[in-house]
Amino acid sequence: HTILLKFPGPTTLDRVGIYWGWNDNLNYQPYAMYMTSQVVNIEALINGSFQQVATLTGTSAVALTSVTFPEVTTTQLRLVQPSMKGAPTYPENMWLSEVYYNKGFGP
Repeated sequence: HTILLKFPGPTTLDRVGIYWGWNDNLNYQPYAMYMTSQVVNIEALINGSFQQVATLTGTSAVALTSVTFPEVTTTQLRLVQPSMKGAPTYPENMWLSEVYYNKGFGP
């Protein structure tokens, strides 16, 4: 799965975070949890091509996963979840609720 964020102009950032979706499947109570992906690659459009700047790695079902990286200025950001690297209970899906990005502050 790929999520593309397009900015109205050059944007400088050094961190990205994903708030994960909550699966409240009452029929399968052990699976009621945040759907934290196992791996999401962060790619920025730099000099006309996407370059990987960081990797988010989910080790447990948490509400937020974030990563910092060397500052980049870009007009587009991609979040790429490799095949079958979603939450362990549903690896084929990417369940997120919100994405944040910024420079020098934040969670």
